[in-house]
Amino acid sequence: MWAADEARRRGTGLLIAHAGDVTTPPARGASADVDGFGRQLLADAIASLAEDFPGLDVTTTLRDLPAAPLLVELSAGAGLLVAGTRGRNRLTGLLLGSVSQHVAGHAHCPVVLVSERTAAANPGGDVVAGVSGSAAGRAALRLAYAEAALRDVAVRAVRSLAETEYMIEPYAVLDAETWRLSQQALLDECVAEASEDYPTVPIKAQLVDTPAHLALVDAARGAALLVVGCRRPEATYLSRVGPVASWLMHESPVPIALAGQTLRAAP
Repeated sequence: MWAADEARRRGTGLLIAHAGDVTTPPARGASADVDGFGRQLLADAIASLAEDFPGLDVTTTLRDLPAAPLLVELSAGAGLLVAGTRGRNRLTGLLLGSVSQHVAGHAHCPVVLVSERTAAANPGGDVVAGVSGSAAGRAALRLAYAEAALRDVAVRAVRSLAETEYMIEPYAVLDAETWRLSQQALLDECVAEASEDYPTVPIKAQLVDTPAHLALVDAARGAALLVVGCRRPEATYLSRVGPVASWLMHESPVPIALAGQTLRAAP
């Protein structure tokens, strides 16, 4: 339903995908077929959407592929990919690799993860964004502005002073006041850049002392959406999502959007 509401808000069509598996070996001479449950699931989804979202252009696809590769493939031609997620087990998500973890890090477009717990988020709340000076972080802030403009709400841009990756400059450790001023300047710069195309969207910029993952969970309470950037490059054995976003995928109280996966294409 979240995806259908977003498609209606954007004025676009909605593609519903189901990854099916062959449940029994085909008879000799017969072609393999995907699970009939998948067909029924898609038929039920179309019927439900026709009632709740009349006029929405809905198409479906059913493929005999694992879910993650299928969704990554389909994301190449999409404006947004919305996936459901069930678990809250961070250890499983990080070490074993879940569908949502893989898709969030490798999709070719922004990804929104919605769980049963987060689906009832306040649609009239602000859009909260974690601010980073990286290409992915800037992409996330631009997405936050776009989503806020669609909803006619404000953006709450949050930058944490506790992010350690910027704390050591070449040859020197910054003193506390210089560090704070530099981070305020970064926050102001990112907000000014992202707001150029959305001058009417209200902005609430916050520089906080709390670690980023905790600050964003707190800021997201009562929000419509939380937006963060993916931080890691392709060549890594670790998740491409990054530690803060990985934690937030499991702990965000609202749907979470991840942007900037295709870092080479980002400005």
